[in-house]
Amino acid sequence: MNDMLRSISTDFDRRAGALRRSVSNELRFVRGWFQAPLRTGAIAASGRALAKRMAAYVDPAIDGPVLELGPGTGNFTRALIKAGISEDRLWLVEANPDFARHLRQVFPRATLILGDAYQPQTWRDKCPAKPFTAIVSGLPLLTQPRDKRRSLISECLDLSRPGASFIQFTYRTAPPLPGGHGLTARPGPVTFYNLPPARIWLYSKTAKALPVASL
Repeated sequence: MNDMLRSISTDFDRRAGALRRSVSNELRFVRGWFQAPLRTGAIAASGRALAKRMAAYVDPAIDGPVLELGPGTGNFTRALIKAGISEDRLWLVEANPDFARHLRQVFPRATLILGDAYQPQTWRDKCPAKPFTAIVSGLPLLTQPRDKRRSLISECLDLSRPGASFIQFTYRTAPPLPGGHGLTARPGPVTFYNLPPARIWLYSKTAKALPVASL
C-alpha cells in the first residue's frame, strides 16, 4: 500500500510540475508578444503536434549542426531532441532576452545566439564552420517585407549543406513566400491539432540546370 501511495504521489508531483512549466511558458510567451508583437508573431506558442511534424523533416542520421530561428520557449527545440537530434547539435538564434535566459537554463548544451534572426549579417560569423543540415524556423515571416523574407531564407540556405531545407510554418493558406528567384517552395501537411491550424512549407535552393553538351 505504501509503495502504491508513493507511486501515486510521485506521478502527481510530476504532472503538477509539468503543468506549472507549461503555464509558465505560456505566460512568458504572452509577455513576449506584448513587448514585441511583430517579432513574436503569435500570442501563444506552437503546439506539440506542429512541433513534432516540423522536427520530422530533420534527419538525425545526417551529421552536422541544426539551426533554429526564433525558438521562443523551446517547443520546437524539445521536438527536435525527441526526434533524435542531439542537444549539442542545436544552434538557437533568439532575439528576446527573456526567452534567451529561459533557453539557456532548459537547453544548456545547445549553442544560443542572442540576436535578430532577420539580420543574418549580425550573427552568421558566430555560426559553426560546418554547414547546417537543416533550418527550423518559428519566425512570423509574414510580419516582414517580402524582400526581407526572401533574403533571410536564401542567406540561411547559403550556410547549409546542398539540398538542405528551410522548414517554416504559416497559419495562412498561401505560402509565407512564393518560390522563384533561386528558391523552391514545397507545401507540407496541415496540422489541424494546432490552434490555429498551421501548414508547413519547405524551402530549398533551386538546382541549377546542367549545360547541354555540344555534339
